[in-house]
Amino acid sequence: MNSAFSRPRNILCFSSQRWDFVMRRPQQLLLRFAEQDTNVYFFEDPLFDAAEEAFLSFGTRSETLWKVVPHIKPGLTPAEVTSCLAELLARFLKHAKLDNWIFWYYTCSALSFSKNYRPKVVIYDCIDESAISASAITKVDPLEKELLKRADLVFKTVSFHCPVRVDWDNVYHHIVHQISKVVPGIN
Repeated sequence: MNSAFSRPRNILCFSSQRWDFVMRRPQQLLLRFAEQDTNVYFFEDPLFDAAEEAFLSFGTRSETLWKVVPHIKPGLTPAEVTSCLAELLARFLKHAKLDNWIFWYYTCSALSFSKNYRPKVVIYDCIDESAISASAITKVDPLEKELLKRADLVFKTVSFHCPVRVDWDNVYHHIVHQISKVVPGIN
C-alpha cells in the first residue's frame, strides 16, 4: 500500500434499512470490513419513540461492529427531524478525526444531516435503485445529485425492470462500479 494513503479505521454507514431486518449486501460487505479490524457503525433511520430528549442507542454485533439507532420524539416536522439527527451525529462525531473515517451511504437522504462533514472517503452505494418503480422516477433527487458530486466511489445496481435515474456517463467523477450480476447470498 502506498505510504501516502493510510486506510481509514472507521466506517460510518448510513442506511434506511435495519441491520437485523434481512442479511443483504450492505451487511455482508460491512461484516467483511469489521473482520479486518475496521470499526463499523451502522447508522439506521430513526425510531420515533423518545419520551423526552433524543438519544442514540448502540447495539453490538461484533467486537468492531455496532448498530447505531437514533431515538427521536414523535410528531416532529421533517426539518426538525433533520436538525435532531444533525445534533445526534455531531455528538457522536465530537472527538472524531475525520481523516480516519469513511462515510458509506446507502441512502442519499442521510446527506441532509451529514453534509457538514468531510471524511477521508465517501462511498455511495445505490442499492435501492432497482426497488424504485418506473412511475416514481421523475428527476434526480437534489441530495443524490450532491452525494454523487462528493462521492469518491459509487456502486450502482443495474435493473432491467426500470430505467436508471442518473445519466451515469456524465457523473461528476470517474469511479463508478456497476454491479450487474446477482451473487447468491448477496443482494
